[in-house]
Amino acid sequence: MNTTYLEKEMVSFQQFSKQEVLSDAQAITLRHTKLERAVLLGNLYKVKSKIYFETQQGSKVIETTLWAVTSNYIIIKGGQVIPIPCITHVE
Repeated sequence: MNTTYLEKEMVSFQQFSKQEVLSDAQAITLRHTKLERAVLLGNLYKVKSKIYFETQQGSKVIETTLWAVTSNYIIIKGGQVIPIPCITHVE
């Protein structure tokens, strides 16, 4: 799999995958846990996380501070959003 690094300012120009990219319920739960942890680290300690996700153009990764997690999206700097179902993993 070839993952392209993306500047966080370009997130709003992406066409995200419309389907859930993870097939395992345990992986989906782990993703949510990692996203919540990334929000805490970002808000309390200003730690950036790598977010890997799928778009209609292929796999992308950004390195940014997560501001919030909702039931359907993550919110990053500048109020940009990424749908959670297209996120493959978080570092």
